[in-house]
Amino acid sequence: MARAIQLRRGSRVEHKTFIGRDGEITVDTTNKSLVVHDGDIAGGYELARADLSNTDVNVALSNLRVEMNAMRVELENKIVEPADYVVDYYPRESDMASWDGVSGFRKYNSGYIEQWGQVGEGSTIIVNFLCPMRNTGYNISVFNGDGGISANYRLSYSAMTITSVKIVSTVSTISGKRWRIAG
Repeated sequence: MARAIQLRRGSRVEHKTFIGRDGEITVDTTNKSLVVHDGDIAGGYELARADLSNTDVNVALSNLRVEMNAMRVELENKIVEPADYVVDYYPRESDMASWDGVSGFRKYNSGYIEQWGQVGEGSTIIVNFLCPMRNTGYNISVFNGDGGISANYRLSYSAMTITSVKIVSTVSTISGKRWRIAG
């Protein structure tokens, strides 16, 4: 016949004043849980049940569920826009053989486009974009090949379309510069 082990037991009220021996385990009959004692602390240390029903964690989880449900309702009543991300770009890995090494673009799901490239030589340059812009409300920057900002006050921009822009230098020829547009 199998042997049964029966531990000391008592109600939660009885456990509050009981100081068990160091390492002693007792049964709390109110909470249906085990209590470990250390020989010093009255009441010992109640162990959590598998369902956590005898812990404050259960209360915290209930409150968290209520808050999350309230947030879910709030989010369901709002249109949540996804983050902006790239939907098209150049150069791709397959473009590397023919890529000029300096030009490219990124097109985002929001419609925002940024493009860049090398400016040709001359005092008047037409820059043809790699992909059409949404509109002509884009920003243009021209900078030195080494990354320094060019003297934009010497440049004017005209004939702005969604596929190109005309850059005119009022001082000298433009060479060794790069352009960037965004909008």
